[in-house]
Amino acid sequence: KKIADENFSPLLELSKTYAEAQLKSATQDSWMESFYEQIHVDYILEEMPEIKEETGDAIEKIFKRLQIFPCVLSHGDFNPWNLFKKGVIDIERFKPGPAGYDLLTNIYHTYMFPSEGDYESMRTYEFDQDQTDRYIKAIDEVYRLNGYWLPSEYCDEFIFCRIIFSVVR
Repeated sequence: KKIADENFSPLLELSKTYAEAQLKSATQDSWMESFYEQIHVDYILEEMPEIKEETGDAIEKIFKRLQIFPCVLSHGDFNPWNLFKKGVIDIERFKPGPAGYDLLTNIYHTYMFPSEGDYESMRTYEFDQDQTDRYIKAIDEVYRLNGYWLPSEYCDEFIFCRIIFSVVR
């Protein structure tokens, strides 16, 4: 299941190109309302009313912490299944969101699905620790060179948002 390095390298290069493109179009507009919709917070609150208060409180804290990131056009489901050597596909969910979300969660998205069992969505690939470390370092470097906070420092916040997106409906 491990992604071969000959497949990982193009993924990394495309992700860096995507990061550069997002940051070149960054604005100071608010991304909160559209990102709330994009990750489907309303669905999780409806589907799991027993944790509605805790989830709402967590989202409020996370959005407050992520406000340091500029607004970019966010794919919302940026992951290897939607990336090809010549570009990104499946763009119908593009909405304003915080810079860093797409790029950081791309490397962790696969781990939100079971690797065994009979489920609609399954984990079909994995990154080794070296690939994960190289990816995070490369994305952080793009952000550092462009004068932005490092997405890896907000890993938990971004992953929490991606988990909500991944588990609803």
